[in-house]
Order: sequence, then structure tokens, then C-alpha cells
Amino acid sequence: MPRVSPAATCPTFDNLMTTLASAVTIIAVDHVLTFGQEVDLIWSQKFSLGTALFLINRYFGFATAFATAYGLVIPSSTDK
Repeated sequence: MPRVSPAATCPTFDNLMTTLASAVTIIAVDHVLTFGQEVDLIWSQKFSLGTALFLINRYFGFATAFATAYGLVIPSSTDK
């Protein structure tokens, strides 16, 4: 069975992609702008539960948004 393009099944696919690209961009800019503070305040102290929670919160959201964008934009190897 051939795979149907998401754009063909969802009339708002372009809006979804634009929103997702905006979210990834905003998160990336935030990471770049605050990385110096992160190094000073997080990486220079002893590892703790608070440090772990901060890092999970900071990087899991970015990784999830990036992986979702990648999965929607890059066709799978089964697409022909």
C-alpha cells in the first residue's frame, strides 16, 4: 500500500510545519542566548536532582521538537 503524503490528508499541514519550524527556532535561539548562564550556574556546580531536572527540561523539549520536525520533513526510506 503506498504511503500518502501528510500534506494530502491534512489541509493545515503547512500551518503545522510553519508552527513547528517557529518553535524549533525560538528554542534554539533561547539555548544560544542563555548558554553562558547555563555554564556558569548549572555546569559549575555539583550534580544534583535540581541539575538533572533542569537539564531534562531544557534539552528534552528541544530534542522532541527537532525529532518531530525531522520526521515530518525528511521522507522515510520506504517512500518512493
